[in-house]
Amino acid sequence: MREVNDNIVRENAALRNQLKSSLYVDTAAKHMVNDTVYKQQYQYIDAKVINNSVNKRNNYLTIDRGSGNGVAKGMGVISNAGVVGKVVFVGEHMSIVQSLLHKDSRISAMLADNKEIGFLEWGDEMDPHKALLVDVSNSAKPRVGEQVVTSDLSLFPAGIALGKVKSLHAKGGFFLNMEVALAVNFSKLQYVYVINNRFAQEQAGLEAQEKKDE
Repeated sequence: MREVNDNIVRENAALRNQLKSSLYVDTAAKHMVNDTVYKQQYQYIDAKVINNSVNKRNNYLTIDRGSGNGVAKGMGVISNAGVVGKVVFVGEHMSIVQSLLHKDSRISAMLADNKEIGFLEWGDEMDPHKALLVDVSNSAKPRVGEQVVTSDLSLFPAGIALGKVKSLHAKGGFFLNMEVALAVNFSKLQYVYVINNRFAQEQAGLEAQEKKDE
């Protein structure tokens, strides 16, 4: 059964690599070579969870893929259900992932229906099943049950599930916050996918230059 599961995860990773959301459109190349219009931006590396915590203020996972498999610090990690976290330490054969269940987790997110953007953070209650969507525009009209997904501003492809709006709480002023029921059941994680955004280093380098000029 374990061998069957491993094969399914590998097949899923291969399929994710072929999804349109993993590609970007090179409009400059469009006028030169049609075959190179769509290029791979996101690549998925399948991995097995070999250690995990959910009941601490700062939770981490250990996965069985490392630098030898193409994993690097800062890469996003998802499961079939949604966002799991990001890679923070990398060895040759395994890596440590900072879970979404961590006090420093902050992911650019949006309401799936009206596209209003905010940030998803893990709350102070240390509940592994819920988080907070904060800093959403006061003009937004969220509804209970609406999906919350990653935005184009996150290190993940846009549209990856984060959870669903569980309850609404006005923060006051120009922003709203709301409680989100998380999409991933962290206590049952067995397999994940590490996302290699091929443009991440380029983006980080450019943004670092921008900060120097501020």
